[in-house]
Amino acid sequence: MDRNGYMKELTRELKLLSKEEREEVLLYYTEYFEDAGPAREAEAIEELGTPKEAASQILKDVAIKRLDKPKSSAKKGLSTIWIVLLAICAAPIGLPLLFAAVVLIVFLVLALLILYICFTLSGALFLGIGVVSIIAGFYVMPLQPANAAAMIGLALLELGGGLLILLAGILCCRFIYRVIRKWIKRLLSGGEKHE
Repeated sequence: MDRNGYMKELTRELKLLSKEEREEVLLYYTEYFEDAGPAREAEAIEELGTPKEAASQILKDVAIKRLDKPKSSAKKGLSTIWIVLLAICAAPIGLPLLFAAVVLIVFLVLALLILYICFTLSGALFLGIGVVSIIAGFYVMPLQPANAAAMIGLALLELGGGLLILLAGILCCRFIYRVIRKWIKRLLSGGEKHE
């Protein structure tokens, strides 16, 4: 996620704040990114945490700040209570969803790795059988030339099949990797499409 994506997500998460409070927070984050500079943008994002985490903390801080101020009207008091309740309720829902997303990503990567290993082992097995069959065909050649020629022909088919399986495995895993990478980017960016 880059700076612009982070700021868009943070703006979306802070929609419960008043316009002035939201602009104040966004100005602070904009200055934070400018102080960090383009070279340290990724580090700044890592230090700030996800936009949801930052927004949750901001909402809590604003709610506490509002509680400390003298109440000017009942509407502001209710709005503060509403923000506190939302901040409290967001943690039990957001953390398990984050954990589930991380577990899903880990298992998708493991499945891709297992698929790659299966294709590699199958291809290597076919190649090994092909090599052994060629050696056996040359060994049998003086005694039974017709059988030896058939064995060598089958061995060449096994070698070709092994190479095809290896190539198919590599291409399949590359395709699945790209799909998983796009899906993870879409998941982390909140559904926005990337080019």
